[in-house]
Amino acid sequence: MSWFKRSDGNSRDEARAPEIAAATPSRFRVEALEPRLLLSGDPLDLIQDSLQAPLLPEPVVVVEVDDSQAGSTATPTIDWGADASATDPAQQADPSDGVTAAPVPGPVETDQPVLATDIATVAATEVQVAVATDSPVTTAAGSESQAPTRSSDPVVSQVSYDHDARGPPDSEEGNLLVANGASDSSSEPDDPRASLDALTLLQPENPWQPITVDQATLDLLDGVDAIAVGSAQGSHVVTIGDVSLNAPLIISNPNPGGEVHITGDIVGTGSLTIFGSGHTTTISGTVTFAGSQTYNDAIVIDGAATIQAGGDIVFDLTITGAGAGDHDLTLLAGGEVVITGAVGGNGLRNLVVQSGRGVRFDSTVQLNGSLSVTNGGDVRGDQFITTGGPITLDTIPAAGQPTTGNITLLGAVTTLGVASDITIQRARDVGFASTVDATGAVALGTTAPVADVLLGGTVTAGTTFSSAGAGFDNLGAPISTDGDLTIDHSGAVTIRATLTAQAGAVSVTSSGGAVAIDAGITTTGASVTVTSTTSTVSLTAPIATGGGSVTITAATGITSSPTGTITTTGAAGAPGGEVLLRVTGAGAIVLEGAITASGGAGAGDGGAGGVVTVRAANGAVTVSGITARGGVGGTGTGADGTVQLSGSS
Repeated sequence: MSWFKRSDGNSRDEARAPEIAAATPSRFRVEALEPRLLLSGDPLDLIQDSLQAPLLPEPVVVVEVDDSQAGSTATPTIDWGADASATDPAQQADPSDGVTAAPVPGPVETDQPVLATDIATVAATEVQVAVATDSPVTTAAGSESQAPTRSSDPVVSQVSYDHDARGPPDSEEGNLLVANGASDSSSEPDDPRASLDALTLLQPENPWQPITVDQATLDLLDGVDAIAVGSAQGSHVVTIGDVSLNAPLIISNPNPGGEVHITGDIVGTGSLTIFGSGHTTTISGTVTFAGSQTYNDAIVIDGAATIQAGGDIVFDLTITGAGAGDHDLTLLAGGEVVITGAVGGNGLRNLVVQSGRGVRFDSTVQLNGSLSVTNGGDVRGDQFITTGGPITLDTIPAAGQPTTGNITLLGAVTTLGVASDITIQRARDVGFASTVDATGAVALGTTAPVADVLLGGTVTAGTTFSSAGAGFDNLGAPISTDGDLTIDHSGAVTIRATLTAQAGAVSVTSSGGAVAIDAGITTTGASVTVTSTTSTVSLTAPIATGGGSVTITAATGITSSPTGTITTTGAAGAPGGEVLLRVTGAGAIVLEGAITASGGAGAGDGGAGGVVTVRAANGAVTVSGITARGGVGGTGTGADGTVQLSGSS
């Protein structure tokens, strides 16, 4: 075992000529005989080689694991001078000259992955294992620390100046110090190396070499500040799974051909960052890190996968399924969840998101199954959301952010599965800027009333529509249901696009504000109820029920314009529906729109006229015209209805 440490990057003679200082030194053998350095090889050869810039970084040292020590706790040996990649004797230099031949650059296709234990390198507080480079290394914390630099002197050994040439350590304790990159001097408070971060580099010289990271590898690296797998020039296929680690993990393979395969569970105490090629990171297990997770790569979900982070979870590209079968994804974040690319396709079924600081879908979401979002903070979707199952959104203000908890969906929201609901359980303000189309119910504020609801596109519910909250406005958003349509809010309610219930009733209520019916309400034989328990009701658009009843109740007044008509005429031969308008407090009823409650005509007897009652408890009643005639039939005319007016001047 060679036990010497490599240079800390400082040259004895900083005043050498620039043309010599700029040269990159070759490595040579250092023999531990006496307290002096024996340099073998021709210095001219050293200078000639150093003038050729290597195409790929050469590892200065390599952690080597003896197969016979598998499962043991023995300290791994460290080769501080050999070139791990030069395994072909034909490509190695003559040992007598002490110079290792440089590896042949270029893509070397191989199906045999290299174990990360064979390429572990560290740029650390004390020289441990490192890839020599002049580029800064970015740690997981985001700071830049200058990587160890090559000596500027081509004929001076790379061994550090505190090198002890007396021979190898005479105890396992001494060997452990070397393996861990520690020394007696490193504990001194004035040692400058004590302030450097340790960034472990798992980086083969061949940028196309597959890398497998297993638990044995990570156990060797316990205690480092961060672990970096691959490089910015890498096209590696990285495989990792069923491991735990106590440091941030960075995987870099951004060049074409780079892939990451997470084949099992990963548990980490730091953060996870993947800089991929865009094709792809495949996840088949549970990935849990105490910090944030950032995926700069396309994501493929294979089976059921869970990503859990104490901080944010960020996806810069798409998320899809792996193909045949069903694939489900669960995201659990203490911070924000941001998905920049499209979600869905290739069998991606269910998506569950739980976040403490907000959820953002920047692109489309298209799932075969359901979408469920439970969140503290805002939920935003910029493009369409389509699912084969129900959509459930539940959000509250994030801790310390009382104005958050809003839901804003700018694209169309659609469910295609049988009786699939769109449900917002809790939220602050809710805004649908485009269409909402559910094969089941559309329900807003089912667990607790939301704040204001703004609807900007047609809303179609296969069964019922309900909304409970504060203010309500559906400007430009007609609502149509096959069942009941219920709006029950505590603030002002403004109906500015039509409400249509094909086979159900319509109920519009404000418990703390005025109700304005500025767009038509239509049912097919079912009732319409409009109520303001504390304020007024105004009617500027028609209400028609096809024989259903109409009840309008207000606390301080009811008004209608000429276009604010009420028609409850029955179907053929059916009676007209009952009409009741009443003010419970001090306030008048002023109706400019006509009321018609006639019976329906038919081949047989006509239907009877309905009953119309207009009553103000403490105010005047003014009406424009009321008709409650019986319907004219082929065999007879129905009875006229009744009109009752009651008010005070």
